[in-house]
Amino acid sequence: MIVWRNAQAKLASKGMNPGPADGLLGRRTLGALFGLAAGRAPDETLISMGAAALVHLGARGILDTPQRLADWTAQAAHESAGFARWEENMRYSAKRLCAVWPRRFPTVAAALPYAWDSSDPDLEDKALANLVYGSRMGNERDGTADDDGWDYRGRGMGLTGATNYAAADASLGLGLVRKPELAAEPELAVLIFAWFWDKAGCGKAVDRGDNVLARKLVNGGTIGLDDVNAIRGRLLGVLQ
Repeated sequence: MIVWRNAQAKLASKGMNPGPADGLLGRRTLGALFGLAAGRAPDETLISMGAAALVHLGARGILDTPQRLADWTAQAAHESAGFARWEENMRYSAKRLCAVWPRRFPTVAAALPYAWDSSDPDLEDKALANLVYGSRMGNERDGTADDDGWDYRGRGMGLTGATNYAAADASLGLGLVRKPELAAEPELAVLIFAWFWDKAGCGKAVDRGDNVLARKLVNGGTIGLDDVNAIRGRLLGVLQ
């Protein structure tokens, strides 16, 4: 159980402006919590996300314990670069491509055709997305000439691939298959990630104290675990 009056006082002491310490959970308090996770004062986007979270996190029991709320928020913050990046940036240097996708790009020479060049009219980012995400995660349902890799690239808090867009769409009815760009709307990203976190069983892992498993369920591995742990620690400092 979270004692919100205490949490509000702690958030205020950190300059996060959660509103009055009245013990009533609202959008400003959750917006302030998101601000603490992101390392910035709560802005209009974070407060709007707070309003969405009040409904969607509450419906899935994520607001029930400090551990669940801290993990959901920490993972969401990591996946969206501190609630600031809502669409995957496919603009990589050749050297970075070799580091991120070493099997695809074993040499810099192999990566150069897909490396971002702002002076080049070719859409290297689109070609890169179609290459690295094509023929997997349900992409290229209409054949290898389609742009599924690009159309269903990572948005929101890590939603990637036509299969995952379709699964979210089937459950939430947002029209994501037809309009995948909707997943980049911050308020809808809250809904989608609450659905995914719950569906993946992250709450059960967190209840057992297995934060490593929770990260694997979100990421498929442990990439970003240190950052998620650091954010979770900050949040538990005000929620417990």
